[in-house]
Amino acid sequence: PIPTVGTLWLLTSGVAVTLFWGWQGVLSFDLLILLACSLDYVMALKAKAIDVDRRCPHRFSLGVAQDIEILIGNRGIRAISVQVRDQTPIPWKAAPVLKGVVEGRSTLKLRYPVTPPERGLYNFGNLALRVAGPLGLVLRPLHMKATEEIKVYPSVPALKYPDLATYRRTARYWGVRPTHWR
Repeated sequence: PIPTVGTLWLLTSGVAVTLFWGWQGVLSFDLLILLACSLDYVMALKAKAIDVDRRCPHRFSLGVAQDIEILIGNRGIRAISVQVRDQTPIPWKAAPVLKGVVEGRSTLKLRYPVTPPERGLYNFGNLALRVAGPLGLVLRPLHMKATEEIKVYPSVPALKYPDLATYRRTARYWGVRPTHWR
């Protein structure tokens, strides 16, 4: 479990407890916080009650930004607060941490743009989630399987006329003959 900012503030408020009740008060206060965090972790949403899916095109164009859509479905009754991070292919820029609240028995759509830097065959990894407990004291980490293979092709609009003219001049030396259409 990962403590939230609220949990850290509660723990630092133990200094004030020390001034009024001494070390016994701090010990009981810390045990109370530990019990509350344990309860929050146990009550946090299990992996069975959440569905996560990534939607992206199977073919990307080189240097063109395209949106990746992550769908988070909540089969539980109560609303949950989630943080999601996608594992983009290694040479690409890392995906941002997306945050949102999924209402009970509904679906949340989160989007982020990605621009492939090179051509080739790449794999998206799994999705890493952090689900907040109902008390908001801890975040429960979950890893969802969502590996996907994509292909990056050259962008046709990115080819400019001077590039094509240079290709025509050098193609003659490679043995490629010009075609005359009648």
